Formats: sequence, C-alpha cells, structure tokens
Amino acid sequence: MTPSDSTARAVAAATTAIDAAVDTGEAPPALAQLAAQVHLSPSHLRRGFVDAVGFTPREYADTRRAERLRDRLHAGADVSAAILGSGYGSASRVYERTGELLGMSPATARRGAPGEVIRYTLADTSLGRLVVASTQRGVCLVAFGDTDAELADEVQRRFPRATVEQGGPAQSAWVEAVVGLVDDPTRSPELPLDVRGTVFQRQVWSALMQIQAGQTVTYGQLASAIGRPTATRAVAQACGSNPVAVVVPCHRVIGADGSLTGYRWGVERKRELLDRETCP
Repeated sequence: MTPSDSTARAVAAATTAIDAAVDTGEAPPALAQLAAQVHLSPSHLRRGFVDAVGFTPREYADTRRAERLRDRLHAGADVSAAILGSGYGSASRVYERTGELLGMSPATARRGAPGEVIRYTLADTSLGRLVVASTQRGVCLVAFGDTDAELADEVQRRFPRATVEQGGPAQSAWVEAVVGLVDDPTRSPELPLDVRGTVFQRQVWSALMQIQAGQTVTYGQLASAIGRPTATRAVAQACGSNPVAVVVPCHRVIGADGSLTGYRWGVERKRELLDRETCP
C-alpha cells in the first residue's frame, strides 16, 4: 500500500467515524482521537482530510451536525431533543451560532417557518415550466420542472410548515424578471433574494453571482475563488443545492475537462443557457 493509499483509507475511516457519531447523536471524535483510531499523526490526518474532503475534520463534523439538526427540526422534533440528538453538548452553543447553522432560530426551523407566507407562481418559459416562490423579503425559490404538481410540491417540501399560497399581482414583477432572465441570461438580475443555506453554501452562491455572463469557471476555480482550493467536492455540492435557478448562475460552472457535468435542472437546459449567453 502506498502512502497516498494509506492516507486515503485513513481519511475514509475518519469520515465514517464522524458520520457514525453524528448519526447516533454523539459528539464527534476530536482530532487526536480520530488520528489514534486511524494510526496517523493529527497533523497528517488533518492535511489528508482537507485535501480529500475540502474541510478539516472539525469543519466536516460541524457541517454534518448542522445538517442533522436542520433535518430533525424540519421533521418536527422537539428543539432540545433535536439539539442534543445532533451531538451538541448544550443548547447555548447552537443559539450562539443560530445564523450560521440554521439561518433562523431553532424553534422557527422546527415549525418550518411558521407565520411566513410563501407565495408561488407557475410560469411558461422557453425552457419549460418554472416556479418562482418568494417571501416578503425576496425570491426564495426558482426551479424548473416537468409538471405543475411537481413544482407545487417542491415549494411545499422546502417550506413544510409555512403558509403556501398562489402568488398575486405583487409577485408578478419578480416572475416577469425571472422569465426574462431565462430568455436572456446575459441580463443583470435585479431581484431581492431570500435564500437560506449554510455559511459555506451562501459563500459559494455569492461567488457564483460574480461570474459574468458568457464566462465559465471550473469547480476547482470556484473553490479557489472563495479561498478553499481543496474544497472542490463541497463546492460542487453547494452548486447542486442552489435554490434559485438562473438567478444564481450555477450553470456557469463546468468540469475541469470542459464538460458540462451535471445540472440539477438538466444538462440540456444548462447547455442552452450557456449558448444563449455566448451567442445572443
């Protein structure tokens, strides 16, 4: 076994150990403990982990715990039980980092954004049916789909306990702007956004907004742009989690070999959007 093979296996084992702890509601192992388990020095494991995963073991554990906490809260679990069941030693640690972890208070996350009204409108575009959903603060979801039922379900799934209503005249200007952006993605979208995600996801989405129409970057280049050059895999996942198609232009990110790779709303749509930007 070569040293690189040995490190890769050690990192995989450490990742599994962190996942197992989080999934059972235990505190993730500390770096020294992980290193002892996989027979590497702490510094060697940390470097190998960053190279392979894009995060330090602690950052990876934080991300996994936050994901578990959000999932448990959205499923309606008791706030205290969800916090303790996600491996946090105390509720105070979560409340101190509410914005970073959840984008809202744990109680609000548990209730699925209660008291919020999410309005959505279904529209025809040159690339198929589209849904535009918004809060009072701005657009929170733009997604393509095959059927109206599928698109309406997507809104309900993302905001399970909010009041979901059909959009009205107040939303029409935002919908018109999104439809126009599909036809001409070279436009500068002047839309208020209310998108929610982890700090890392929002950092990636913000960087995507800086890519000019007609330009493309690789996932590796995007990772470097946010100061995380080894986080290519995590950047790709954040792109795939983008909740506002076209407005946050994740279609401008391509593979290292120049291929279009995947696109949540279909590679053909991605190809067409890029063609429209380069051949107006």
